[in-house]
Amino acid sequence: MLIEEKLKAFRFGQLQDCVTILKILERNGLDPGDLVRWVDEEKKRRVEIRADMEKRRKKFEAQIPRCPDCKTPMVLRPAGESPEDGSHWTCPKCRFGRYDPRPVEEIIDL
Repeated sequence: MLIEEKLKAFRFGQLQDCVTILKILERNGLDPGDLVRWVDEEKKRRVEIRADMEKRRKKFEAQIPRCPDCKTPMVLRPAGESPEDGSHWTCPKCRFGRYDPRPVEEIIDL
């Protein structure tokens, strides 16, 4: 079978990109297997990062106060220009507001 038949699933530009990558690997003393292993490790690392971010998001969402007037989840914003100004929880529906002396970063635990 001709190489054209085996590679017909790819556009020419994709094949050019592949050749460029192979040349860069070779120049740096690497082989395609090194790239495959790195990509596999990077996928795992990104899954772990995503899981951690999701855990932190859920933790933050669990502490979001609800508006005492309309029970809508409130929105957190800085209260001023500097972190020392604290934060402000605001209801997006009825505009009820509540001041928090902590900076936003401390509340969301960045």
